[in-house]
This record gives sequence, C-alpha cells and structure tokens, in this order.
Amino acid sequence: MPHVTNDALKLHYETEGAGPPVLFMHGYTSTIALWRDQIPVLSPHYRLICMDLRGHGESEGTDIDGYNLAALAGDALAVLDQEGVERAVIVGHSMGGMVAQELLARHGDRVGAAVFSSTTCKAPPREYFLPVVEWAVKLGDIPAGERAADPLTRSCKPVSEATARGCGEMHMNMENFAGSLKGSTTPCLVIRGSEESGTILSGSSTLLDVLHNAQEAVIEGAGHVPQITHPAAYKDVLARFLRQVH
Repeated sequence: MPHVTNDALKLHYETEGAGPPVLFMHGYTSTIALWRDQIPVLSPHYRLICMDLRGHGESEGTDIDGYNLAALAGDALAVLDQEGVERAVIVGHSMGGMVAQELLARHGDRVGAAVFSSTTCKAPPREYFLPVVEWAVKLGDIPAGERAADPLTRSCKPVSEATARGCGEMHMNMENFAGSLKGSTTPCLVIRGSEESGTILSGSSTLLDVLHNAQEAVIEGAGHVPQITHPAAYKDVLARFLRQVH
C-alpha cells in the first residue's frame, strides 16, 4: 500500500482504477473505508485516490498543534504530487470537505471540480462541537458491537487524544470560507442528507449561495453518512456529477 511522507508524517493512501483522477478524503475519526461502496462502481471509469488523513487510519498523527486545514491540505497535495496528478476532482466528506474547501480557496489550480459532502463552510458553535470532541476522545471505550449498531459510529475508528482534540479545535476555529470561495466558477456538488443537522444545513446553504457553479444533491432519509446508510443513492449522485465534469 502506498505511502507518502509530508511534514515528517507517513501518510497512507490507496489507489484503484484508471482514468481521470479523483481524490477522496474522509471525515473526523473515519478512514478510507468510508468510500468502500463507491470504489467498485467508480474504479472502472476513474483513477481513485483514497487517503487516510493525518492521525486517522494508517496515517501517522502529530501533536494537537499539528492539526490545521493548511497542513491537511498540504498532505493532500503531497499525495497528488507523488501520484503525478496536477489537477483532480476533490471529494471531501465532513472534515474532508473542509480540507477540500481549503484546497479550492488556496490551491484552486489543483482542483478540477469539488464535491462537498455533509460539510460546512464555517465553524460549528463550540457548545455544539465540544461534546463531539469528548465523544471522539472516548471512542475507543465504546464496545465494538455498540459502535456497529449505529451507522455514524460504525464509520468511525478510535484516534489518539491529540488527534481528537487537535481536529476538534480545527473545526471550531476554521475560517468562514464564504468569503474566500465567493464567486468561484469551479464545478462543485454539495451533497447532504435530508435529515442532516442544522450546522451542516446552514453551511451547505451558504456554499450554494457563494459558489457560482454549484449544484445540490439531497439524499432523502439520510443523515450525516449517506455513503453508509444510502450507498446506492450516494453512488448515483456522485457518478452523475463525475460524468458531467469529465
């Protein structure tokens, strides 16, 4: 399995398929396994690059201060560079969608199109997200059977306390991307579940307002992880968008 070293961290990623490149980035406490239902359908047509974000899955982590969107975007660029990819479609879920926004805002020449899945463009309220951070810190204490019973928890894997708190602070201190992305004409798709939380709904709505070439896909009945709960519908909207941009 390929790795790349960036910022003194060994980062894990996997590739499959051939064709136009598509980079996938998962969310907070998740791994590349989040995309397992999309890979068989898309790999015959696209070169899929799925990475474990720093501190997640098989990628090495750092101390709390090492988690910020600029650093995670740098990790993504290191993966693309090692694979010889100048420009890719960037698919980011939740926290990965925040990294995708950082890439579009600061490294737009590397982004051919972007998919923002179940994500927000502004910091969630601390009173809302602090309990999420504490949950992430204690994730390893939740019995595996109990984790498997809930779709959202099933998509998550235990991380170090530094990763849980560092990424949590990154969420709560993120810039409002509404300004830096305003007027972007890069083709974008904003995916959300109809049962998504208010924070994601608000952020998704703002993205649609400021991006000049964006479309929305709402997956009925889905919450935060439609890839897991509604894989067929998720695959359909993602495949349709990829056909449009390639």
